[in-house]
Amino acid sequence: MKFRISLGAVLLLAAVVCSVDAIAEPTEFFPVAPCRTHDSRNPNGNGPPLQGWGTKHVRVRGKCGVPGDAKAVAVTLTAVRSAPGVPLPPGGVMMIYDRAASYPMAAISNLNFDAGISQIANSAIVPLSTNNYVTVVGGYNSTLYAHFLLEIVGYFR
Repeated sequence: MKFRISLGAVLLLAAVVCSVDAIAEPTEFFPVAPCRTHDSRNPNGNGPPLQGWGTKHVRVRGKCGVPGDAKAVAVTLTAVRSAPGVPLPPGGVMMIYDRAASYPMAAISNLNFDAGISQIANSAIVPLSTNNYVTVVGGYNSTLYAHFLLEIVGYFR
């Protein structure tokens, strides 16, 4: 199944982390079966949890069926507590953006959470420049931690 749409129209419908000018030409959306490309709870390659104001670069091109010429990826970002019985950091956010973009100009909060929440998820469309990665930032107290999951659900090209 393919959808031919203008990414500018998608900007009105989803949490997107760029300006309309970033990808101005029409693109096609190609859905993929949800594919987890990152889980920081897995100590064998994806851990440790994300420290407050820390960053993690996650490769998306070449993974989960995303081709090298993809212009953007559709993802689901999930924040998960760092340990059983430990809620997510109060007043926290997580941001996701193209690794080649300039922080903080490119970073828009994708997830917002408060005390007592053990996990929360949201979807985003993240433009890709020549880089193969997206960057996830934990916007919360630097003494606190949270795990995160990143699943790809489609791409644009």
